[in-house]
Amino acid sequence: MSILPVAVRPACLLYTSKVCSHPVSFYSIQNRPKRPLTSFFLFLGEKRKQPQYAGLRVYEVTKVAAEEWKQMDENEKQPYVDEMKASFSTFHERYQEYLNQLSDLEIHDLKIDRMTKREEKEKKREKQMKLRLGEPKRARSAYTFFMINKLKSVPLKDKSDFSAAVQKCAHEWNALSLESKEVFQAMADKDKVRHHNEMQEFIARVKEEDKIYLLPKVEQTKLRRKERLRASKESLERMLSSTVDKMRKWDIQEEEETIPKNV
Repeated sequence: MSILPVAVRPACLLYTSKVCSHPVSFYSIQNRPKRPLTSFFLFLGEKRKQPQYAGLRVYEVTKVAAEEWKQMDENEKQPYVDEMKASFSTFHERYQEYLNQLSDLEIHDLKIDRMTKREEKEKKREKQMKLRLGEPKRARSAYTFFMINKLKSVPLKDKSDFSAAVQKCAHEWNALSLESKEVFQAMADKDKVRHHNEMQEFIARVKEEDKIYLLPKVEQTKLRRKERLRASKESLERMLSSTVDKMRKWDIQEEEETIPKNV
């Protein structure tokens, strides 16, 4: 069966996922069994129902529950593990029945939705790792500093006011003389130095954790080029060293051949 592209399917058959905003078949979503909770989340659910955690936020309860979960031994965790295993065994049976009822079109949409969600999660994880490693903010241009300086004193109520203010800044910037722009250009040069220093520190931290893929594409290319040059230099040094050793052996052999043997 050929898969009908999403763009030409009837609107009544499409559903937009909350996670990836990708239109998928509504029939492949509405009856999908929910994945059961893990043992820790079952324990967390019990904690959230207790009255002493009523006024706390979700992340605060989660933090307290995580500390208690780490201190629990295997016997204390076993009831939650057993409940999780029973739930997953039922889930797998229901999920297989659900897949058997789907058409090729719905299975195709389900795979696309799952793949897109996985990509979104991976991007979110990479963003969190960059924040943890201290990725520097981009260097700002002279025009950006000028616009920030101008917009400080402008009251903005809605998007239309902001758009008009940005257009006004652009006209003022174009009419500004080169001497007046030098102040903002000096600020941009200083911020460029700041970005370079912070980027070098960020690159060092990324290399320590062996996560080069977190770097911008330009920096990844630079590192690969440096690595290739280093490998070529080491290879050339090994070749030269080997050649020198061979020449020394040849010289020793020639000297031995020229020296007359004692009878």
